[in-house]
Amino acid sequence: MISVALATHNGQRYIRQQITSILRQLSAEDEIIISDDGSTDRTIEIIRHIGSPLIKIVHLTPDTALPLPERIGRNFGNALQHCRGEYIFIADQDDIWLPNKVERMVEALQEYDLAVSDSLIMEPHCRCQRSFYGRRSPLRNYLLLGTKYQGCCLAMRRRIVEKMLPFPRRMPLYDTYLGLGGELIGRATYIKEPLIIHRQHDGNASRSTRNPLHYKISYRIRLLVQIYRRAIKHYVEQLKKGKIWRV
Repeated sequence: MISVALATHNGQRYIRQQITSILRQLSAEDEIIISDDGSTDRTIEIIRHIGSPLIKIVHLTPDTALPLPERIGRNFGNALQHCRGEYIFIADQDDIWLPNKVERMVEALQEYDLAVSDSLIMEPHCRCQRSFYGRRSPLRNYLLLGTKYQGCCLAMRRRIVEKMLPFPRRMPLYDTYLGLGGELIGRATYIKEPLIIHRQHDGNASRSTRNPLHYKISYRIRLLVQIYRRAIKHYVEQLKKGKIWRV
């Protein structure tokens, strides 16, 4: 079973196209879990109008006191808490999944616990697309100094998600938390093939966030502490059981 964790907030402009591109690749046993963080536009109306029995909406009471990166992490954490599938995908509200995304990622997850693919970046008012990662794999970025993880490019086996949930309170960069954490406690692979079209526009959360330097430094430190704490806990548990997944 495949679960897609999709977080929404005022995403009426692109949400229909994104969900349609996902549904084309799912079976009747799969699900799309949509966590909505208090949308005030037509996002929920559009989703309901699609009318797919695979879609389940879980509403999240907004916490406007949180910085935007932490609100995003809280929203995705809520979606992941409700996922029931063995293979769990992350989806942004404004991307487009290419037709072979699910097939390629599930194929990789037969051997690995976490897979991250490349993506094509589509700029506003521009048909030209460029690769986000290319040859620069995001893996083994143990100090968060190199290429970052894109959540929309991640897919994981359920056991990784279970190890990383619940998200710590006030979790920024949820995608790095899942990606690096999954890499440390499981086996990870990078798929060089772009499997989504990632829109960049003025409404992107990543573009609209302008945090001061001291906040960026502090949340990266917090993030690394939380990731390595989960990884150490996992290895202690495995040692007690006399086994280690990752070899």
